Amino acid sequence: MTYKEVRETLRDLAGQPSGGDFDTMADRAINRFYRMILAYVDQDEQRREFVLTTVDGTQDYGLPTYIKRVLNIQDGTSLRSLEEVTPRDYNKNHPATSTSGPPRQYHHLGNFGVQKHPSTAGVVTVVSSVATDATSRYVRIQGFDASDRLVDEQVTLNGTTAVSTTVSFEKIESAVKSNAPGSSITGYITLTDAAANVLAVIPYWDTMSSHPWIRCYPIPDDARDLTIQSVMRKPDLVRDDDWPQFDPDYHHLLVSGAGAELLPSVGKNALAGKLMQDYTTGLDRFKGTQSRRPNRAFTFAEVSNAPILPDRPLIAGVDYL
Repeated sequence: MTYKEVRETLRDLAGQPSGGDFDTMADRAINRFYRMILAYVDQDEQRREFVLTTVDGTQDYGLPTYIKRVLNIQDGTSLRSLEEVTPRDYNKNHPATSTSGPPRQYHHLGNFGVQKHPSTAGVVTVVSSVATDATSRYVRIQGFDASDRLVDEQVTLNGTTAVSTTVSFEKIESAVKSNAPGSSITGYITLTDAAANVLAVIPYWDTMSSHPWIRCYPIPDDARDLTIQSVMRKPDLVRDDDWPQFDPDYHHLLVSGAGAELLPSVGKNALAGKLMQDYTTGLDRFKGTQSRRPNRAFTFAEVSNAPILPDRPLIAGVDYL
């Protein structure tokens, strides 16, 4: 079932028209139960790899917004994995370091609203990928100016026409979307600095961008590819054709769970009770079809095609050679 089909089924069960308050409540309830179902069957996360190319003299790096946490960083050039250390140990062992070379360690620096900060202090430009994202749709940017003052500005979107802030930003802490009642932001929102460097792209399913940052030691002195293994969060259901990312045989749980919560508000308590029973029994049945650790990544070291022979015969008199 697509997101649209789930919403329409709920609307039919409730006997409600489209575009009303029920739709707003349904949208929230569907995603709430979507998250609960994914978590219950251990499918709310998925593992992904991506490549980060270091820059000579750059120590801090922002990661994509969908990354929830880093599992491992591998340097294919030096054939080693970077060691993760705590911020305390990093600061204790490498205070105010200027040492450069191939990175050997890293630590989590924090989360920022952009993947890159402006190259120099200046205005920030905001634009949508969809022309209808205009007038009553906004992005509020908060950060620090060149004097280390915390500043912010709300920008009114103008669709695919870029709009610039009047405030100058040197560092950006957050970029948050908002809209007036009855409107929505449906495109990808791109933030760039005065030099046209892309700072962040807020996807249509997120209200704000949040990028994890890492700090490397030593400071990279060349451009090298680091393979980052990470845990990625699954996006919410937003567009009509969004497909719930779990077994289609159990998509009906979105209807029964959200319906059990919403239908009492329209006086259909008996049907809500039946849906709740369907939800609880179906959820347990879905859980039973899953392996204990579905997200576990199995790896094999030093694999060869040669047969593995026992040290001694397993059955007396049998020659395994």
